[in-house]
Amino acid sequence: MKKSDRELLAELEAEIEEGLRIRPVRRAGVKRSDRRDHVVYRFYGADGQLLYVGISVSFMQRLGSHVHRSWFASAVRIELEHFPNRDAALRHESMLIATLAPIHNTAGMEAL
Repeated sequence: MKKSDRELLAELEAEIEEGLRIRPVRRAGVKRSDRRDHVVYRFYGADGQLLYVGISVSFMQRLGSHVHRSWFASAVRIELEHFPNRDAALRHESMLIATLAPIHNTAGMEAL
């Protein structure tokens, strides 16, 4: 049975209260008030290993979609980088995936 958005958000809030840390990374030229902010996010495990890199304009909604992933429970830290436009965010996401090889990013890995 698929959970509602409200249930997913409640689970996510509980995870954050239990120690999942979200750390913003400052980016020049991006205002915090920008509602259509393009965000590149990184999930890290307790050992500091990079688990996953992604991109979104609606980070909290996207975060809720990761709750059911097998690796989500092992994430203890999330880093956010804000970008002024989608192209800049996509370039950065691609560079991070290519150079850091997060263990749970699989889409597009065949080309690398």
